[in-house]
Amino acid sequence: MSRVVMALSGGMDSTALLLRMLARRREVTCISYDYGQKHILELQRAAANIEYLQSKGYGVEHHVADLSSAMALFDSALTDSQISVPEGHYEEEQMKQTVVPNRNA
Repeated sequence: MSRVVMALSGGMDSTALLLRMLARRREVTCISYDYGQKHILELQRAAANIEYLQSKGYGVEHHVADLSSAMALFDSALTDSQISVPEGHYEEEQMKQTVVPNRNA
């Protein structure tokens, strides 16, 4: 059985990829990133999904890398409690406040 290392946000896309890898009988190591985001629901979902899969006997590990101290150097509405998250289209100037450098890199 081969091992796969993947990023797991807890969202639908990365969770679907995790399930696909498990269906292909891979041993999976997942890494989630805590970058100090205000909205931690996805990290909670990632942990809950991993716990469920482990209880069913799947070979999956989960690690959370804490990047919050490094990301505190950047101003973003997603990480700074002093900045409100704007509403609108991503093309608009105000949406630049939601950028977290390398978040999806």
